[in-house]
Amino acid sequence: MSGAPRHQVVPIDTQLLTILGSHQHWLGLSLRVYAGIAFSAAGYEKGSETMIARVWRGWTRTEDADAYERLLREVVYPGLQQITGYHGGYILRQDRKDETEFVTVNLFESLDAVQAFAGPDYEVPVFEPEARRLLSKVEPIARHYDVKKAPQLRWE
Repeated sequence: MSGAPRHQVVPIDTQLLTILGSHQHWLGLSLRVYAGIAFSAAGYEKGSETMIARVWRGWTRTEDADAYERLLREVVYPGLQQITGYHGGYILRQDRKDETEFVTVNLFESLDAVQAFAGPDYEVPVFEPEARRLLSKVEPIARHYDVKKAPQLRWE
C-alpha cells in the first residue's frame, strides 16, 4: 500500500512497554511483544508509589526523521537518565508520506522529577537546539498523566 502509514515503536526502557500496554487505548497505539519479553498478569498498581507519564508529540519532514530519532536516542534520552526520579521512556514513530510523527513518553516518579527536567513551567516542551532545526511542527504542551496500573515485564 503506497502512502499507508508505517508504525514503528522504538523501545528505550522496557518498563515503559508495560505501562503503555495497559494505556494504549488513550494513546491510540498498537503494541507488540518483542522477543524475550512477555506481559504477566500481575503488575504495577497505584498505591503509595506514584508514576507520572509525560507525553509529547512533534513532527519532522520525512528526510529529517532519522536524524531526529538519532538525536533522541543518542543525546536526549541518555541525558534524561541522569535525572533523579526518571524511570525510562519510549520514542514512538509513525512514518507517513510527507512527514513523520514522533510521540515521546517518559516516566517520572513525581512532578518534582518532571520539573527537574522541564523547569517550573513543566508543561512547556523542552528542546535541544538541534531538535528545533529538525522539527517541522510541535505540540505546544507536554501532557502529564498519573499512571494507575500497568503490567510488569518478565523475561523468558
